[in-house]
Amino acid sequence: MSEVDGKLVKLQDAIQMKRQFLMNRQTHLNDVQTQNQFLATVRRDYEKYYHFIREQKMEQMNALKLLNTYIHDLNETGELNRQNMENARYEQQRVLDEIASVKNELDTMVD
Repeated sequence: MSEVDGKLVKLQDAIQMKRQFLMNRQTHLNDVQTQNQFLATVRRDYEKYYHFIREQKMEQMNALKLLNTYIHDLNETGELNRQNMENARYEQQRVLDEIASVKNELDTMVD
């Protein structure tokens, strides 16, 4: 009887260890699932922010292009005196530099 009891005790111990292992594994999987849900939320928030910033940069670039066209048209019509034309050319170059900068930022965001 004692040999059977010993085997039974070993079997019960093995069952208990397996039960504890499975409970620990379940706890770990629940933790991982919670972390994944958090990371999915963070990712969605980042994507919203990314699209918002990208849209703002596109609007900024379009406004700068419109401003550049306006300055170009002022220079072409000849309605400006010499000093105003120099100022307009200077401002136009600044606008073009800013367009290049915004385009570079957009390119960096996409990469």
